[in-house]
Amino acid sequence: MCYNKQMIELELLEKHKNLVKIIARSFSGDPQDNFQEGLIALLKAIQTYKTEEGVKFETYASKVIKNRLIDITRKEKEATAEYNDNHAMTGTIEDEYSIIEKSAAIKKIINEECTPVEKAVFNSYARGLSYTEISKIFDINKKKIDNTIQKVRYKIRTGL
Repeated sequence: MCYNKQMIELELLEKHKNLVKIIARSFSGDPQDNFQEGLIALLKAIQTYKTEEGVKFETYASKVIKNRLIDITRKEKEATAEYNDNHAMTGTIEDEYSIIEKSAAIKKIINEECTPVEKAVFNSYARGLSYTEISKIFDINKKKIDNTIQKVRYKIRTGL
């Protein structure tokens, strides 16, 4: 029984390998790394797919693959931003203090004056996600995303 399950998983992995390649190419970063992560996500999709849900396997698998690659891309961008933050302070102490002070003021404005949706959309945008990626994550059209980001920017400008 276990042998049959493993054979089926291998067959499905082989059959849907091109789906992973197509999705992996649409993400930034190393294509080979994206492909490998996509294969891991495909295996997870194979193991968690339920036919009674009424969704085609390809649809389910592509969503699982995209979500994994989005998560990995986001983590890489956060790590890069954190590294840059920790190594970018090259001005005077007064300049550094001003940057830290301004950053704290912006965080306070966002936390106190923005709705949860505004915070989530703006944070996604600040992490480098595109309007298209944010649209897919939150199921909001691109115009609404743009309006939300502009609204948060306005709150920051008027609050500083």
